[in-house]
Amino acid sequence: MSGLPVKRVSDVEESPPEKWLVESLWTHQAVGFVAGHAKSSKSWLAVDIAVSVASGTPVLDRFPVSDPGLVLFFPAEDAPSAVRDRMKGICRHRDVDFETLNVWLIGSYTLRLDSQKDCEALESTVCEYRPRLLVLDPLIRLHSADENSASEIARILSFLRGLQRKYETAILLVHHARKSASSDPGLGIRGSTEIRAWSDTNLYMRRSKNLEIVVEHRAAPCPDPFKLALINENEDTVHLAIENAAQPKRTLKDRILEVMTSHAKSPLSREFIRTEVGARNKTVGETLQTLLDDALVEKTTEGYKLRNVTSPYP
Repeated sequence: MSGLPVKRVSDVEESPPEKWLVESLWTHQAVGFVAGHAKSSKSWLAVDIAVSVASGTPVLDRFPVSDPGLVLFFPAEDAPSAVRDRMKGICRHRDVDFETLNVWLIGSYTLRLDSQKDCEALESTVCEYRPRLLVLDPLIRLHSADENSASEIARILSFLRGLQRKYETAILLVHHARKSASSDPGLGIRGSTEIRAWSDTNLYMRRSKNLEIVVEHRAAPCPDPFKLALINENEDTVHLAIENAAQPKRTLKDRILEVMTSHAKSPLSREFIRTEVGARNKTVGETLQTLLDDALVEKTTEGYKLRNVTSPYP
């Protein structure tokens, strides 16, 4: 009988540096939850993350997206038109071209993760679209299993973990919390403890006087809890925002200057700049004209470049 392979611990390869889908908020290719009580804006946060990953704009105007790409989204409770309106409002708030937003809604009336047929259909869709992020909202509408049974819920979560590993996609589930409060928000997730154990990243949304988010990662440092508010800029532009944010929202002008600063060695085309900032072509053109008028940028036959490379800001 042969023995088990062993090696000296110092010969084990070092862990790679932590990679992020959304810096500080969602680790690279992580599976996990946005969890909270009813009416705690869980779906709003899921939509915000989806728009950010698809457009490359910071989540909540604060957390940069490190690995943007296509997003698949299945809203099991909200009408597709409601999801569309929310995403369009967030795009308007961020100066993102809604018409080219790389979010795709799964149009099935139902999706059951305890149905082999539906699981095969979902895997086929993920295989075809290869999303950077798959959002399923909420978990309770996606199965008829007993969430308190570790064995029953583990089969569903195991299937999703398999999707994540096979297709290298992050998976975000929206989930409910128990009514009873706890100092550890992870203990408030409804159902078996298997649910928390499965997750790489969890965002817990809880409301006392204010709406607060607590971030939990399996293998990465977590930011301090922070407070959110749902902001109504107007009836067509509603979005979540961090309360008492230490940093003001960066304007499109700031973002364009940052892109030009990081690529200061050569002129940039208007299309390259538009892609980097994820804004409408018309809006980018108007902002570039303002920068030209302010003598911060100059236009050459090769594109736009900073007029003062060492100090681009007024």
